[in-house]
Amino acid sequence: SILTKVNNDVSLKEDSEGILKQMPQPSYTLLKK
Repeated sequence: SILTKVNNDVSLKEDSEGILKQMPQPSYTLLKK
């Protein structure tokens, strides 16, 4: 369903943001490319 997809997108976004916070800056710039 659409709700499930939105929840998945939100959790993925939160996961990636949490990972970025633990990473040094060079890795962050690599991911942005």
